[in-house]
Amino acid sequence: MSSLKISVVIGCFNQKEKIEKVLTGFTKQTVPFHVFEVIVVDSSSTDGTTAFLSTFSPEFSFHHIVQENEGKASARNRGLREATASIALITDADIIPHPKLLETHLNAHESIDHPCSFEGLTLNMDRYEWPASPDILSPYIRENLKDRAKIGWWYFLTGNLSFPKVLVDEVGDFDTEFINYGWEDLELGYRFFQK
Repeated sequence: MSSLKISVVIGCFNQKEKIEKVLTGFTKQTVPFHVFEVIVVDSSSTDGTTAFLSTFSPEFSFHHIVQENEGKASARNRGLREATASIALITDADIIPHPKLLETHLNAHESIDHPCSFEGLTLNMDRYEWPASPDILSPYIRENLKDRAKIGWWYFLTGNLSFPKVLVDEVGDFDTEFINYGWEDLELGYRFFQK
């Protein structure tokens, strides 16, 4: 039986410099390496991303897939199909994970007895530099939300979002009609809400 608890799914296109920092962040997680996997779906990058991903060899389970560029929704769907854990965390190729990212999401899911999605705090950087100093960070969601607050489907933002994969089995995956930036996550969140 697999010990994997959470599958991280990242879509990527021409973000070599950023995905390197993101994947390095997953090597510093506070959970053991055997409880998570990272799946990067590369939409046929032309900037060296594909070559980097083919040589990246971390201690955690890592898979990279190259497919035709059919948009972010398609990449995320492919990653979800390949994911083997019961919990999926969707993030982006430019969001560097906090060391407690996976621990926090896993603890949240283990604290409830019904399928639920969790939106984590995401910080924007005024400049993309790492390590980031506090003076260049600001919350992506500007409302002052309390920890564990029940929030609406319009906060279903996939930069730092986890949910049981069974929800996708019940309502379907990301709508590939959304091919440009955004909205595919909110639309899926609305379907989860309706369920």
